[in-house]
Amino acid sequence: MSSEQRVEAVEKALSILDAFSEERSSFSLTELAAETGISKSSLPRLLNSLILFSFVTRDSDQRYALGANVWRLGALFRRRFDLGEKIRPELHRLVDLTGETASFYVRKQEERICLYRQNSPNPVRHHLDEGSRDLGK
Repeated sequence: MSSEQRVEAVEKALSILDAFSEERSSFSLTELAAETGISKSSLPRLLNSLILFSFVTRDSDQRYALGANVWRLGALFRRRFDLGEKIRPELHRLVDLTGETASFYVRKQEERICLYRQNSPNPVRHHLDEGSRDLGK
């Protein structure tokens, strides 16, 4: 995609949202600057816009976390992309056949996001929650 087809401010705002994970659910301004590579002087304006639209919240300790609008969009995506009725039975079948955990992912650049997962009944297993992301190997 050429640079004329992209908007740098939007990409920066999206990189802020993308920084959040199961391991990092909130950030200070300094931590967010280090995580995203966005300067501390640019972050407040971007964060204020994300706060205005409820994509990010700021608590009394000046830490930033995801806002309620992320939940709303996630719910809309799940309704549109609800393949669970078709995928979950197949994951159960694979687990029954192999005794191993079965997962359904979507790729996001170099990472992948787990949309559906059926864990193995074995007590020793790799555990990952639906919605988690990891490096796609």
